[in-house]
Amino acid sequence: MALPVPTLHLGGTHADDLLTEFQGAINAAQALIQAMPRPHGRDYLSHAEYSAAREAYQALTQTVASIKKELEEAGTKVADAQAEHRARALRGVGGVAK
Repeated sequence: MALPVPTLHLGGTHADDLLTEFQGAINAAQALIQAMPRPHGRDYLSHAEYSAAREAYQALTQTVASIKKELEEAGTKVADAQAEHRARALRGVGGVAK
């Protein structure tokens, strides 16, 4: 499911603020991936428990990586919209330069 991208307009949040928020969320997702404890065989009594822990770890990191990718894609779209607004403002063609 794609994250809906905010529309840039005069009454909305400034594009720079949106980009800062997206970057903060992206950084937090990366930090979560790095902070998640990796399973180690010595911490499990059986191979089956260790295998289950590895699978769960991989699934969780893939989920967070997917969320991070969604945030990156949405942030890129906001940045692209911001650039388009600025370009239109410089050309004098309606829109808002944010």
